[in-house]
Amino acid sequence: MGRGRIRSGLAETWGRKLTPREDFIWRTVLERFASDGRPPSVQEIVEKIRVPDDEARTLLADLRSYDLLGLDESATTITYAYPFANTPTEHRVQLYRQLVHAVCAIDALGIARMFGTNTRIESCRRACGGRIEVRTAQNGKALGHYRPAEAFVWYDFAYAQAAAASCCPAIAFFCSNEHLEQWLLAQSRKRVGSRLTLNEGLELSRSFRASPRDDEPALNCKPVKVGGCVKELRELSRVLRPDNPATRTPQLSNCGDLVLAP
Repeated sequence: MGRGRIRSGLAETWGRKLTPREDFIWRTVLERFASDGRPPSVQEIVEKIRVPDDEARTLLADLRSYDLLGLDESATTITYAYPFANTPTEHRVQLYRQLVHAVCAIDALGIARMFGTNTRIESCRRACGGRIEVRTAQNGKALGHYRPAEAFVWYDFAYAQAAAASCCPAIAFFCSNEHLEQWLLAQSRKRVGSRLTLNEGLELSRSFRASPRDDEPALNCKPVKVGGCVKELRELSRVLRPDNPATRTPQLSNCGDLVLAP
């Protein structure tokens, strides 16, 4: 899949403006994940926003069409709402007193900034299965302690319809170029993406999930409209451009292309 097609898909899906009720439901879902470690039920949403049951279901379906959350086959249970997953994943995040699961490695890094607090991430390194631990600092604005020191993120570009089912399963932590190369070679199809340091991954997570103002966390306020990520990703790509010696990523022979977003 070409980068232009990937980016046009992102812009088309995430570039829509939410209505006040859609936005309020989205915030309600995120806040419930953060406070209780689970999404609200349809009935809880009905009681929260005071709309009929069928209207609440329609609003949830609209949010699903914008790829802001997922629903089960019956459209009665929220299965994920970026950055949170409603089922266990390899990315576990200690948020306040709750242990929550993130949809992908980038989402795991972004939870702290989204809620204006520090988090502790525990995840499995893809390929070798080893443990990675990341602690944030400055209320999610920076990295604190992390191990292993060589850890990085593979950011995959394979977006199609829903990130949770396309690129997110491949966005993961690694500990060495060798392990990344082994994993890429083992994939059933060619992967296109970029190797990011943890600091670069944290910055990218901010562009997708950050709060609308640097001094205001997203909990109990409006989270950033995800459509804004397209502009922010372009800004990040200038920092990560291939001709920048400070951030040049190695080319891995005979495996998936390492491509930086334009």
